[in-house]
Amino acid sequence: MKAKLFELLGISEEKKNLLLLLHNSPKKSKTILESMGISRQALVPHTLLLEENGLITRKDDTYELTGVGKITVCEMIPFLETLDFLDDNSSLLRDYDLDFIPPDLLECIHELGPLKIKEPPLSELHEPGREFIDTVSTSFSFITTFMYPAFTDLTSVIMERGSRISLIISQKMFDKLRNDCYDDFKSLLEKELASAYLYPDDIGLISFGLTDTCLLLRLLKVKDGFDNKIITACSRNAVEWGRELFECYRIRSIPITDI
Repeated sequence: MKAKLFELLGISEEKKNLLLLLHNSPKKSKTILESMGISRQALVPHTLLLEENGLITRKDDTYELTGVGKITVCEMIPFLETLDFLDDNSSLLRDYDLDFIPPDLLECIHELGPLKIKEPPLSELHEPGREFIDTVSTSFSFITTFMYPAFTDLTSVIMERGSRISLIISQKMFDKLRNDCYDDFKSLLEKELASAYLYPDDIGLISFGLTDTCLLLRLLKVKDGFDNKIITACSRNAVEWGRELFECYRIRSIPITDI
């Protein structure tokens, strides 16, 4: 059986559960034993070690966190959430290059929640995903390094709904739009609901999409580069995480006002 990450790092299940249990409030021994489903004999080594290291204290038959213990658990919770996220999604993410994610957002990557992966059929290989586009309500933010065949049609449909579009593109994408779709691209830039930006550096991923309720990622593989799989996360926290990532790119980009 594959070990959990916190076990590989030397954090025992019992100590973790005990600290988290006491984080809510002090607990009597009986409550701890019932909640953790272990015997008193099995509990004693863990309580002794935590007491010796100043993380918990005991008064009569009641255990509670010390001040240091409370600080430790507050720091430990997001760390454990990240480990749980990686346990659930490591097989999905381990092959992808995540260097494009700023350090502060990488630290809270667990906020993406459950990830879904889809390999689109060949007929939809160069589309952002119809189900994903259907989640657009008020806004659509997009970062891309390649041009979808129906790019201009897609942006037109979204703006016809009254939704705002924010687009960040690579230099190669900008050149392609200017050379192959000059009129359509110029028309897009003139729309009040559209804003476009040129990212001057390597974008670091294939494409990114963000609607009101969902985040979409197409990532580069560490070894093989391009990958056609679509990763989505649809939660309030994932959307907020995506907004912060998009803003990191936007503030480093150059507004495109004319071609």
